[in-house]
Amino acid sequence: MQTYIALLRGINVSGQKRMKMADLRTHLASLGFSNLTTYIQSGNIVFQTKPKENEVLEALIQENILANYGFKVPVLVRSLPQWEEVVSQLPFNLTTADSSKIFVFFLHRAPANF
Repeated sequence: MQTYIALLRGINVSGQKRMKMADLRTHLASLGFSNLTTYIQSGNIVFQTKPKENEVLEALIQENILANYGFKVPVLVRSLPQWEEVVSQLPFNLTTADSSKIFVFFLHRAPANF
């Protein structure tokens, strides 16, 4: 089993696209995901499943949310090793840096003029 982290964008913000994390965990368990953990009402999800391409998992989660909640949500999935690689590339000393002020942004693809 591979560990993944999924980020759902724009849920539970100002009463829009509301979903309870307990219900979301139940819905995603129906996809065969296990050890599901969510972080507050943010839509950040840690789960395990058989290794799959990130894009496949993103599509599965998006389709599941659309079927169960009736709205589309952008989803970004990365494996635990991919997250660890990001952390290893941070240009900060993580033992002394204020982690509340470190931000990382993920894009689905490189910007057109980059």
